[in-house]
Amino acid sequence: MNHAIIGVSIALVSLLCGCASVKGTQEKGNALAAKRLGADFVATPNSEQRYILYVKEEKPRQGTQPLSFFVYSMRADSVIYERTLESGTVRWHNATTLAITRIPGNITGDETSEQFTELYDLSTARILPK
Repeated sequence: MNHAIIGVSIALVSLLCGCASVKGTQEKGNALAAKRLGADFVATPNSEQRYILYVKEEKPRQGTQPLSFFVYSMRADSVIYERTLESGTVRWHNATTLAITRIPGNITGDETSEQFTELYDLSTARILPK
């Protein structure tokens, strides 16, 4: 009986320490985002809670939507990808892939956003072929 109580206690302590560690790492990412992007950033974790996408959309100027973003790895406790676009959007495509859409200055009638979207795989650090 004592062994079961000890086992449950150890599991509970491990779980609590793990949660505190993730929260501390997330706070480091938030502090880094405030330093790099300013106060008005949006933080979006991926579905596995391993990465956080930090995005700063600046105020539109003359038809462009400037965008700065980076991905923070909670496991590595560091920035693993960073980019700035003159005009565009970024979102999670899946747990390890970003969908990055560059918005060109002039769009003709037959073009779609798919033509300007690239998928960036964080695990391989490469743009995926279409």
